[in-house]
Amino acid sequence: MINKIQLEEELRRNKEMLAVLEREADRGLKGHLVRQKNKSGTVRLYHARKEGKKTVYARITEKNAGIVHTLRANRVYEKHAAELRTNIALLEQLLEGFRWVDFSDWFGVLPASTGLSEDYPGNGVLDWETLKRSAGSYRPEGLLYEADEQKFRSKGEAMHAMCFTNAGIEYIYEPEIRIGNIVLHPDFVVRNKRTGRIYIWEFFGMMDVAEYQEAFSRKLPALMKLGIVPGYNLICTCEFKSICTLSVSDIQAKIQAYLL
Repeated sequence: MINKIQLEEELRRNKEMLAVLEREADRGLKGHLVRQKNKSGTVRLYHARKEGKKTVYARITEKNAGIVHTLRANRVYEKHAAELRTNIALLEQLLEGFRWVDFSDWFGVLPASTGLSEDYPGNGVLDWETLKRSAGSYRPEGLLYEADEQKFRSKGEAMHAMCFTNAGIEYIYEPEIRIGNIVLHPDFVVRNKRTGRIYIWEFFGMMDVAEYQEAFSRKLPALMKLGIVPGYNLICTCEFKSICTLSVSDIQAKIQAYLL
């Protein structure tokens, strides 16, 4: 089942691709290729383009053969641009009628047999052993940095792992969390040393890069709609090179505040 966040992401992706195609089409030649046979049966290529209401045909020879590739590319642009416009119209129509369901109100009302209340991070109830078994299955090809006898996607995540270990904090790297039909792979799940309470910990690195800022602006509201809220059951660290580089002391301060 597709949720609203996925629909919004797909709409954004389609609009971006359409903008690229339209930009490339504007740079290229106008018109299209036409094949015509002469009286002897020889097939020749022509560049057909509109001049007012009239269509003008220009013969393509060896001297201007380079325009063939451009005109063929234009045809591909036009085909896919039409498909994207259709997709965008359908996605906008879907989103217009889409309504969020706040299922946090269900808990305490639904019987425990539904299993929903047990899977809802907003209740702070996650099974540690189940999370352990699901860890490490998400895109293992991206695990390039080694620390604490396992591999991580970034140096920042490896730094977090070493800080957890040095503080005696149990952690699980990239477990799978299922909330209804939604699947999450948070950076870490950690457990309070005294109370055993489980928190999701996300590291938002390279926040000075626009692409990562956009990912953050999509991810955080999506997590909150699932009951995963900063300061309650979500711990966040960030790195913004011109303002705050990731430091061990920052990670240690959050460990002290939430997990010791």
